[in-house]
Amino acid sequence: MLYASSKRLEIPTTLDLETKLSYFRLARSENIGPMGFFHLIEKFKHPENALARLKTQPAYKGRICSVDEARQELEMHQEQHYHLISYFEPEYPSTLRQLKDPPLFLSVCGKLELLKSTCFAVVGARNASQSARTWIKQQISSLKSSSYTITSGLARGIDTWAHETALEEKMPTIAVIAGGLGHIYPLENKGLYHRIAQHGAIISEDPLHLSPQAQLFPKRNRIISGLSWGILVIEASYKSGALLSAKYALDQNRCVFVVPGHPLDSRSHGGNKLIKEGACLVETASDIQKEYPLNLSKRTFFAQEEEEEKEEYLSPSNPSSLFFHTEEKDEEEKIEHTSMLRVLLERISCVPTPIETLRKELKISSIRLRALLVELELQGLVEQYPGDAIIAIPQEGGSYVEAHCC
Repeated sequence: MLYASSKRLEIPTTLDLETKLSYFRLARSENIGPMGFFHLIEKFKHPENALARLKTQPAYKGRICSVDEARQELEMHQEQHYHLISYFEPEYPSTLRQLKDPPLFLSVCGKLELLKSTCFAVVGARNASQSARTWIKQQISSLKSSSYTITSGLARGIDTWAHETALEEKMPTIAVIAGGLGHIYPLENKGLYHRIAQHGAIISEDPLHLSPQAQLFPKRNRIISGLSWGILVIEASYKSGALLSAKYALDQNRCVFVVPGHPLDSRSHGGNKLIKEGACLVETASDIQKEYPLNLSKRTFFAQEEEEEKEEYLSPSNPSSLFFHTEEKDEEEKIEHTSMLRVLLERISCVPTPIETLRKELKISSIRLRALLVELELQGLVEQYPGDAIIAIPQEGGSYVEAHCC
C-alpha cells in the first residue's frame, strides 16, 4: 500500500517560502493527486527536481502550475488573513498524515491551533428531524467536559446544528468545506460561517477560486473523518453523504458511533445498518466518552502494522517503486508494460474501484500496481478517490483504452 506519514517523508521544523512555493506548484499542477505527488517527491527528493522532470516527460499530459499562479494564490491567502499549511509543515494535523490520500495543502480561516486538537465529527441528514435537533442540543453539550473540537461540514440539518450547539456551548468547532474558502455553501449559513471563522476554524483543500462542486464533497468527507478520532452519525439514509463519511472513517481506523432511529424512517436506514455491522450504538454522550481511550489504543496498533508495510514500499533499492524508468526497459518489457496498462484501464470505470480489488484481480504486487496507477494519473486517465479507490476520468473521443494504449 502507498501511505503518507511523517516516517515516510521527513517533516522539517520549518519550511522556507521558496520550497513551499515549489511544493504548492507541484500540488496544483494538473493530474497530480496525493498518490502521484508523493511518488514524485520520494523519487526526486525536492519539488523543483520533480517539476523539472515533469516538463521533459511525454507521458505527463497535464499543465504545470506556473510560479506566477502559485504566488498569486499565496498572496490571496495573505490578503484574506488565511493560513496555507502544507503537508510538510509542523502545523499540519498528524491525524491527516495517517491517511492514504492526505490533502497536500490546507487553507485555514480562523484558529490554526484547532488542527492539532482532539476532534470528534458529527454528521447526518440535511433534512433531519426535530427530535435529532433536540438530541444534539442535549448531548453534544455534554461532550464539553471532554474538550473535543466538534468537526462537521457546514451542510444543512445535522451539520448546522452540531456547529451551532458547539458555538452556543463555547466549544471549539471546525467546518470542512467543499470548494475554496469564501465560497459559502449553503448561502443560508453565511452567518454561521463567519461565527465559526471567528471562534473556530473553516478549512478546505481546494483552490480559493473553486466553487463547490458535486465531486468535491466525497473528498471533503474524508477530511472530516480523517481529522477526528471518531464520527457520530445521526440520521443517514442508505445513499447519504453521512454514510459515505462513516465508510471513510472505518477505512481510516476511526471509531463509528450511531444514534439509532425508527425502522420506518428512511433517514435511519443507513445508520441502523451500521449498527448491525458493528458500529457503536449511542443513546447518550457517555456512550461516546467511554470509548475514547479504547479507540486511541486501537489506532496505535493499526499505525504500527501500517508502518511495516510502508517501509517495504519505500525501500530505495526497490526499482518497482520508481515511475520514470521507461527508458531503461527493453522492447519486450515495453510491450509487457503497455499490455498491463491496457488491462488495468479496462478494469477501471467512472465508478470508484478499490485499489485492493484491482490488485487481487490482476495478481500483481501493490508496489507495481501503484506505480502503474501513478503513470495513468499523470496521463490524466485516472484519479485517486477517497477510500483508497480509483476512478477513470472521462476522455474526449471515447474509449480510454483505445486512445492511450494502442
